[in-house]
Amino acid sequence: MTEIKATPAQLAKGIKVPIGLPAVIKVVRSRSRVRLYGMFFDLNKSFLLPSAMEGIRGVKSQYDAHPGSNLLIIGHTDTSGQDAYNLTLSLERADAMAAYLTDKREAWEAFFGEAKPEEKRWGTREIQLMLSVLPEGGNPFFTGEAAGANDGETQAAVKAFQQAKGLKVDGIAGPATRKALIADYMAMDGTTLPPDLTPTTHGCGENFPAVETEDGKRSPDDRRVEILFFDGDIVPAPPGKTSKKGSTQYPAWLAGVSETLDFDAGGGALAPRSLHISVIAVTENNLTPLADTPYKLRLNDGKTFSKVTDANGLVEQDEVRPGDHELEIAGGKTRVPGIPKDLANLKWVVLGAAEPEK
Repeated sequence: MTEIKATPAQLAKGIKVPIGLPAVIKVVRSRSRVRLYGMFFDLNKSFLLPSAMEGIRGVKSQYDAHPGSNLLIIGHTDTSGQDAYNLTLSLERADAMAAYLTDKREAWEAFFGEAKPEEKRWGTREIQLMLSVLPEGGNPFFTGEAAGANDGETQAAVKAFQQAKGLKVDGIAGPATRKALIADYMAMDGTTLPPDLTPTTHGCGENFPAVETEDGKRSPDDRRVEILFFDGDIVPAPPGKTSKKGSTQYPAWLAGVSETLDFDAGGGALAPRSLHISVIAVTENNLTPLADTPYKLRLNDGKTFSKVTDANGLVEQDEVRPGDHELEIAGGKTRVPGIPKDLANLKWVVLGAAEPEK
């Protein structure tokens, strides 16, 4: 009997089945992910900086390659704030990304309102940032430093924008000017998904870091957004709007990811670092270092290395990108993060690994 594997999207389009031969169609589900690392958000803010545009275009390209996908947008923070505050902020970042991708202007306008706490509220700096990349393909309205000062240069840039859009020219970025500015910023080429798409948004706060840091530390790599593409239902279903520490859904989502595209604030290649972990196996009575043990390391850029741990059970690899990598050793397999070398005492447990032979 012939087994034919197809995704739900392929089934919807129709597949060819051999005539005269018994066949079983097996539905397989794929899951891909786009991650935006680095300085895409200011501290405490959810405004998507111009540096995020290449990553957003990557989201659009991935959706074009997987049309009809269900999108799960997950926001993250570093550890520089309180846990509850970070959960809310991470969800706001996911919501801001969803609104941008689907041109929901009203959601962005609300961030300029008095209802937002002062540290989260958008203002002159966000106006300057949008004016610094508009009009797209032309000379920017604003060329100064986006420091948030409503100076003469900023007012002149607002006036130039107002004149170009046929608005009242007064140099004041009031509601009408902000609406037009947000609309143009959201309409940048290659950044918009179908208007009828409704992504699911979720916040993980500081609970699932890309890079482990001590509490209270600012980390651009952890200030990130992930977009997961499901070709069916989001499984497992999100545990509400946010995930607390120890939640099992986020690891389960990652376990099903077969493809990852990473973007940083520079538009592509993420800053490389060294991967440095101490590998230990779970044995019956203790945790035993896996010294002098062969392993296979698959990096998230597709490269694979087959090496042996050192006498202390260490796995080291230079020039790896931030994010998760796959380690297979002694019969066990796990995802491991790229760890800076200054965290030399961190140990990584490989579930299912065998105890080294004596």
